[in-house]
Amino acid sequence: MERITLSPEETLTLGGKILQEFPNHQVICLIGPLGSGKTCFAKGVGEGLGLDHRKIKSPTFTTVFEHSGEHQKLVHCDFYRYEKPQDLDLAWWDEITENPNQIMVIEWADRIQPYLPTPRLEIVFKDLGNNQRKLKLTPFS
Repeated sequence: MERITLSPEETLTLGGKILQEFPNHQVICLIGPLGSGKTCFAKGVGEGLGLDHRKIKSPTFTTVFEHSGEHQKLVHCDFYRYEKPQDLDLAWWDEITENPNQIMVIEWADRIQPYLPTPRLEIVFKDLGNNQRKLKLTPFS
């Protein structure tokens, strides 16, 4: 399934509603080039959890930020700096992915593809220019 957003605000809004549409997918994997809207979407997911989206930043240099929402925790990961899946510390990854009471948003998820949990929702972002984005949503069960 595909969605088109016409502005960063629409991308943020879609992120805020995605958990309603895919309630059984607590892991959301974001794939796309720099500037394609991944962090904007992640902020929307946070907003959907009752967080202030302005406080959600991309954890590019720390790999993960955790935010406590009204009912669930948001675990926001960014694997931009990973060159290959083997860069992932599997003991750490197992620990961080085992909590069923959290929502995970993973930017640059394609960089750790073999280790992505299931079920998950993968979203591929394409920049169409003029702040428009095409998002291809694929649920994995």
